[in-house]
Amino acid sequence: MEAKKTNTKVIIIVVAVFVVLAAALGTVWFLFREKPVEGIKNITVSVIMADGSKTDYKIKTEEEYLQGAIEGDGQITLGYNSWGMVGTVNGIEEDTSKEEWWSLYADGEFAMVGIGELVVKDGGKYELRFTIGYDF
Repeated sequence: MEAKKTNTKVIIIVVAVFVVLAAALGTVWFLFREKPVEGIKNITVSVIMADGSKTDYKIKTEEEYLQGAIEGDGQITLGYNSWGMVGTVNGIEEDTSKEEWWSLYADGEFAMVGIGELVVKDGGKYELRFTIGYDF
């Protein structure tokens, strides 16, 4: 009986520590995340195919996030997969059985957030790359 009480105490302590750490990390993210900037922004969104061909789209927007900027502009059509990620760009759909996917880049760097959370910056350059293979 004493061992069962000890195990329960350990589990409660572990869960409590996990909750505190999760709250702390959430607070740090909230405080230090990139904040949107109001006003008009001029951006370039490039759609890059697997063969390297590229089409650039100049977009002028007041949207704060890339998804809204692209959808509001109308030059590029987006579709989303079952995970809520971009799965189709301008009618070109990924095929996950062939390890195809649309990757997102901001100013040459792989985006660490999704298109709906990517803050638009004036002069920003964004890429939607049709990527084959899950290795970078």
